Amino acid sequence: MLPKSLMLMNPVAQSLTGWKQAEALGHPLTDVFQIINAKTRDTVENPVVRVIREGTIVGLANHTRLIARDGREIPIDDSGAPIKDDAGNLLGVVLIFRDITARAQAEEALRLAHDQLTVILQGAADGITAMDRTGRLRYANDAAARMIDFPSAEALLEAPPSEIMQKFEIYDEAGQTFPPDRLPGRLVLQGAPQASATIRYRNIATGEEHWSADKSTAVFDADGQVELAVNILHDITGLKHTELSQRLLAEAGRLLSASLDASTRLANVARLAVPVLADWCAVDVIDKDETIQRVAVAHVDPAKVAFAHELQRRYPVDIDAPTGVPHVLRTGESEFYPVITDSMLVAGARDAESLRILRELKLRSVMIVPLVARGRTLGALTLVWAESGRHYSQADLAFAEELGRRAGLAVDNARLYDQTQQLNAELEQRINERTAQLRASNAQLKNEVAERQQAQRRLEESQTQLRQLSAHLQAAREEERTRIAREIHDELGQALTALKMDLSGLQRSLDRQTPVIQEKLMSMSQVIDTTVQSVRRIATELRPGMLDDLGLAAAIEWQLSEFQSRTGIECKLTSNLEESALGAEARTALFRIFQETLTNVARHANATSVLAKLEEGPDYVTLQVQDNGRGITESDIARSRSFGLLGIRERVHLLNGELSIHGVPGQGTTIIVRLSLEPTPDISQSG
Repeated sequence: MLPKSLMLMNPVAQSLTGWKQAEALGHPLTDVFQIINAKTRDTVENPVVRVIREGTIVGLANHTRLIARDGREIPIDDSGAPIKDDAGNLLGVVLIFRDITARAQAEEALRLAHDQLTVILQGAADGITAMDRTGRLRYANDAAARMIDFPSAEALLEAPPSEIMQKFEIYDEAGQTFPPDRLPGRLVLQGAPQASATIRYRNIATGEEHWSADKSTAVFDADGQVELAVNILHDITGLKHTELSQRLLAEAGRLLSASLDASTRLANVARLAVPVLADWCAVDVIDKDETIQRVAVAHVDPAKVAFAHELQRRYPVDIDAPTGVPHVLRTGESEFYPVITDSMLVAGARDAESLRILRELKLRSVMIVPLVARGRTLGALTLVWAESGRHYSQADLAFAEELGRRAGLAVDNARLYDQTQQLNAELEQRINERTAQLRASNAQLKNEVAERQQAQRRLEESQTQLRQLSAHLQAAREEERTRIAREIHDELGQALTALKMDLSGLQRSLDRQTPVIQEKLMSMSQVIDTTVQSVRRIATELRPGMLDDLGLAAAIEWQLSEFQSRTGIECKLTSNLEESALGAEARTALFRIFQETLTNVARHANATSVLAKLEEGPDYVTLQVQDNGRGITESDIARSRSFGLLGIRERVHLLNGELSIHGVPGQGTTIIVRLSLEPTPDISQSG
């Protein structure tokens, strides 16, 4: 039953329905407010009818759409409420509805995103799960189900956490038991924002193992509390198997090279294989007499090792057996039994007692691989999974065959070593004989070496004496120059001065009316003046007096001035030298080196400028001469007939100094001499 009349429509209601209030008052409510289910397209019961019928507030179901007057479909959310008087009698109904188009679009986008995310997660290679605060899984993709050995993600989600954990034994990377409460998901639920771990899972029922790099991240609710732990399980079984294989092979290589005895090497490999690669490991080799000899048996329990030796004694190997170790030794081909069935045990048993023993051993999987070297089968390596319940794979077989090849090479090398030892014994005798001959030759060689060393010492002594003689000659020459310069300056200079004075007096006393005589006297006076200048120049060149009186800097400055006047080459000197710091011998040597350098510039450099620099450091004095000429070459420096350079080197060597000569073609030559301010031994006085 619908109300008799429509009392009121607000502007929003008029806009949504497309009816003006004045128009709607004369029409049935079902015409004005027509609603359908968006999915089924069926007409939805009007909420006003439900309010009248039930007398309470009612709301619409989801997916309700309003059909507007112009045919538009508008998603709405509405409710109806009764209007009652004080006695509770129904007077009317208030219908409230609103446009939820934006919300519907958002919900549809969210649904699409959820569907897309589900497809992405299902297609991910990594296992992905989401766990709530109770530890129960709320989401899992198919990859996670496969990693946890469940047939499907749905089956995994239905399993309680206790059932999942009871399927596995879990270990850390060191092989220690991994506490369940330290799993990354559990840590996140306990408050950690993130957690990760590398874990080895072993299926208790099948013995199969896999490795996983687990990472968990927290998802928080609006209150900041952990709502979910999202786990990503990255299967690294292949990587770990490769890593383990490489590590085992490396360790096997070390063990196989640790001893020269073949049996010891193989026993070490057998012990290495248990329990990582097998519960049981045995090694058999073909002996020199072509018999099969067991050289090693390994198990974690020493009592079982003793039991295995007893079984071998009681049941010797049949070398003609069609399978097992004899067959591998004959053919050089591996035998692989991924699953040992009871029928296999029955077929391989010698008698009822041996069958009982085989069943008690709980054999699960077996590999027998040959030990091969240089195309020959030298033995066989047997690997067995038993009480652990594990099984071998093709990858395990490939690894075992590689291990067998390396063990075969080790056996072959050990046997070759034994042969080598025999040859060495024969060779030793020959070596002893040859050694005696070599000793005689060595004695003769030592005598020759001693003679050469003595000759070398004589040569070095001779060189030292020559340097001493050179230093002595230089010192003597400087002394002689000083003496001659002093005598020329003092005696000859004084004589010429007296002669000049006498000649001047004679000029004054003669009659000025004798011009011929006056002219002759004037000429004689000029000759005397020229001779005086020559005497001064010769004395200065022999030994500049200012070197002793004014010091090295003044002497070099005078020499530069003379050089510039004589050659026309522009010269410049900078100096901070304190003369008191430098000894007389060093001053003389530096001055002579400077003179020789200027001589070389004038003869060979074709320079237009020379820059000289005297620099005094804390414990050294440096003389640097730089020109802008053609630049000296390495061949010029190395030329043995460059006596000027040889003289410079010898002077620097005698004073324990350092010499650097460097030329750049077309840019000039730089010569640097560095002398220590520490006193140097007077080599001119040695000996």
